Amino acid sequence: MSLTEEIKFLLILVAVLLVVLEKFCGWKFEPKLLRAGVRVYRETRPLPEPEMPPASVFETESGRFEVTGLRQCIFCDKTSRSYNLAGSILWEEGRTTVEARIPFVTILFKVALLIVVPVMCFLWTSRHYGVTVGIVSALTAEAALVCYFAFSMSRITRTAKRIMEEYEAYVTGQHGTTDSSFRSTPITPH
Repeated sequence: MSLTEEIKFLLILVAVLLVVLEKFCGWKFEPKLLRAGVRVYRETRPLPEPEMPPASVFETESGRFEVTGLRQCIFCDKTSRSYNLAGSILWEEGRTTVEARIPFVTILFKVALLIVVPVMCFLWTSRHYGVTVGIVSALTAEAALVCYFAFSMSRITRTAKRIMEEYEAYVTGQHGTTDSSFRSTPITPH
């Protein structure tokens, strides 16, 4: 096995491990890992608290929620579109703060893509077409990935807002006002 093949194998292995860790964090709903990350959305808005005991879990069409304490709820995006969006809802002294984050595991995976894809493009094209074409293909791949990730940020904000609207409709439905167009899937507590 050559050094280039060993590097390819190692990069693929690291990428697969990061994806598995990211999916595991979302599946296990690990609060510490879901709360850590880069904040992409923050809003203070009036939201009712769910009338559920701690450790209760419920789902809406786009989000999964867990009541972690008397004044806190964590959530994650269950649609898994491009990013594993996660966040928290905190009720304190008459106001509600909503924060959504991209977990560090997801960011590490995206950074790995920003490194691996251009390197792979360079290695393949330079072997077949020369170093100049390899450099151009690597720079093109890097630019395309950066543009895609930048474009995805607006989608992340829209997803966070949609999850909060679904949460509000779900909890308001618990308080007597129902929205017949809203579908929710309650999950039994752990």
